Amino acid sequence: MTHGSKTRHLPRWTVVLAVVAMTGCGGSSEEENYPVLFPQYGGAGSWPGASLAQFDQEYSSSDGESWKNICTGIIDVLSQDGAAWTGRAMRGLTPGTASYERCHSAGEIAGEVHMDGSIHFTLAQERWGSCTALGSGEYSGQLNKNRFYAEGTTRLRCDDGREATVTEIMFGEYPAPEGSHDT
Repeated sequence: MTHGSKTRHLPRWTVVLAVVAMTGCGGSSEEENYPVLFPQYGGAGSWPGASLAQFDQEYSSSDGESWKNICTGIIDVLSQDGAAWTGRAMRGLTPGTASYERCHSAGEIAGEVHMDGSIHFTLAQERWGSCTALGSGEYSGQLNKNRFYAEGTTRLRCDDGREATVTEIMFGEYPAPEGSHDT
């Protein structure tokens, strides 16, 4: 006597439910959607990923002298991976203008963006006009829709031997695409 093998067929929904239970449905609770930094719409001008910015700088030297620079330039976000991002701040980009000599500078940015839109980063920039940085500047600020603001300080040693501090406020906005609600 031959016994036939019994095959038990599970309903299709049971198999689907088991696969979903093993792999999870949707994203992991560890994944978070961090705000995308300002180049999310392709940036401004001829630099994709770059946003026009103003840089207000106030210098205070160890002997009590102070001076101010108002510079224009761009913030260029090079990469963003979750909360971490890197970029570059470039100021005084137009040779022959009055602000070029006192503003022309560039620095590398590395920082984080938080779920509430707050940003924190360091700015590594060797030269600030006639002064040399004694370390990286520490900045914090906020993204708000298509606007950004950050403030930070950097300690300096100037070519004339004085120590100084520069407090810089950088702010601006990036263009939102036509029809968006980010403006």
